[in-house]
Amino acid sequence: MRRSFGTILVHGPRRGSILDHEEFVPTPQLIDTPPVESLEKATKADMVRPKSPPVVAPTERVVTEGKGFRVGSQKFHPRGVTYGPFKPDETGNTFPKPEQVEHDFALMKQLNANCLRVYHVPPRWFLDLAQRHGLKVLVDYYWPKHTCFLEDRETVQFARDATRNAAEALAGHPAVFALTLANEIPPDIARWYGARRLAHFIDELAAIVKEVDPQRLVTFVNFPTTEFLQPASLDFVSFNVYLHEPRPFANYLDRLQNIAGDKPLLLAEFGVDSMREGEDAKAQILSGHIDIAFRAGLAGMFLFAFYGRLAYRRPSN
Repeated sequence: MRRSFGTILVHGPRRGSILDHEEFVPTPQLIDTPPVESLEKATKADMVRPKSPPVVAPTERVVTEGKGFRVGSQKFHPRGVTYGPFKPDETGNTFPKPEQVEHDFALMKQLNANCLRVYHVPPRWFLDLAQRHGLKVLVDYYWPKHTCFLEDRETVQFARDATRNAAEALAGHPAVFALTLANEIPPDIARWYGARRLAHFIDELAAIVKEVDPQRLVTFVNFPTTEFLQPASLDFVSFNVYLHEPRPFANYLDRLQNIAGDKPLLLAEFGVDSMREGEDAKAQILSGHIDIAFRAGLAGMFLFAFYGRLAYRRPSN
């Protein structure tokens, strides 16, 4: 029987042992393949590799299941990148043109991504393209959370209306992973109003989404300085975490699992500054962090950031 080389993980180390060693190299092993009598006798049909069918995302929505996600009967582990925000064009559009988006989606699939996070509500054509490429979309939307909004009736109503408009725009589309109700409420605002009052308002926004689209998943993207904000109505817990050192990163993920309880835990953003660290160091840190996050039992993660072209500085390539 002819053999070919493949690489698999055998007796992979526990998360603690990874932190005790700088590198973990998968063990190359021989994998049995179906026998072919000889290359000389192989028919032309044997030598032609069939074309892969076009990628089509499942039409079912993403749902939570225990500490993870599911699409239909299959487990779903979000492997995502952030996309944007982009500078609005002359018409106010905050997304690139369809041909550029399609090009970027193809690059994401080459990276083995199955999700992306955007920071404005996308148009329907954007979601249709994502569905065609087998990508799910985590959607942010804007309301002025950086102000003392609870003291201003107009701002509170703006947030409610923006939430309803976002839910209606995304309603029913299977490419939407979830809707984020807010991203990183400033710590001074959080402390001024207190955790209970802010959590109640975020729960109110969640109720608006569920009224419009009962099956739509919702989350609130938190970060370490406001980890005490813990709304009750979230379908899963999301955090942005930027820690370069492996051990503090792993320890903090353990803490976040305690905060998340029985809900899925998602890294909505994590990344490394390539200008400061350099491309090689960035790749090494991110590779280790992805492994640590997986072994810490996270439901998924989003790397910051992917741009087919940068939002404000666009390179020639």
